[in-house]
Amino acid sequence: IKLLGGYINAIIAYGPVMLEEAMGAARILVHKDISVIVYNFPWLNYVDTDWLRSELYSLTNIFVLDDHYEKFGLGQLLAAHNDIYKHSNIISLGINRVPTCGQNDEVLHEHGLDSKSIASRIRSYI
Repeated sequence: IKLLGGYINAIIAYGPVMLEEAMGAARILVHKDISVIVYNFPWLNYVDTDWLRSELYSLTNIFVLDDHYEKFGLGQLLAAHNDIYKHSNIISLGINRVPTCGQNDEVLHEHGLDSKSIASRIRSYI
């Protein structure tokens, strides 16, 4: 979903919870004049690399949301395939410690994976 023309940043999410947070972050960022496009990866076991290359090749920043440990997550997988993107920074936003217990919104906020935290973290990279 393109929220502003001339986008140079992308958020990649998968699953309904992280997709909702990604869309919320994109809505926050558009009000800060930061263009972003959101991609949903419904199947992690298959990605059309030609399509992915055509989508990501000219982006500056690609933020990958992993609602689990960053290690061995989608962000690391994409970073390993540097033929897919040209000069992009692949930034993984995920969990780096034992997950906190609680309600979804509490856990997401604690790990910086709620929409407000995601938007803030993205702004810190731009």
